[in-house]
Amino acid sequence: MVDRSQAGEILVELVKTLRVFRVAGHHQGRRSISGTKIGVLQYLTHREARLGELAQRLSLSASVVSRAVDALESEGLVERRSDHADARAFLVSITDAGREDLAQRQRHIAEKFADVLTDWEPSRVAETLDLLRHLNIHLEELADLLAADERKERDT
Repeated sequence: MVDRSQAGEILVELVKTLRVFRVAGHHQGRRSISGTKIGVLQYLTHREARLGELAQRLSLSASVVSRAVDALESEGLVERRSDHADARAFLVSITDAGREDLAQRQRHIAEKFADVLTDWEPSRVAETLDLLRHLNIHLEELADLLAADERKERDT
């Protein structure tokens, strides 16, 4: 079982990883796009969603997600349509142009990343993917717990 100190160390390493990706994103020149916009596009590749769902799943405020969706929509990468289940709401979905833009960005960064992983054996790659996938399941559980705590605090 992981103790609190070890869990904290894991989270510190994750923050370092996120910083590296943020810095790398700033060095992409014309390919640069915010992490929020990438997160929105990645989420929408699996399903369309309401703004509230996007905000919750990406652990961002509704206003941040709304601004990102507005910008992506103006670039033609996402589109909004009325939600038939609730006429007051709308659903956001990724466009074909959005899928291609995201795929191009992912190919570019994957090529660069592969260049720095030349000393990795296939078994290490498989082990790393397994660990990251397992970790992400638990991070989603953590996000759900934190969201529940936040709702509970608002309700009291």
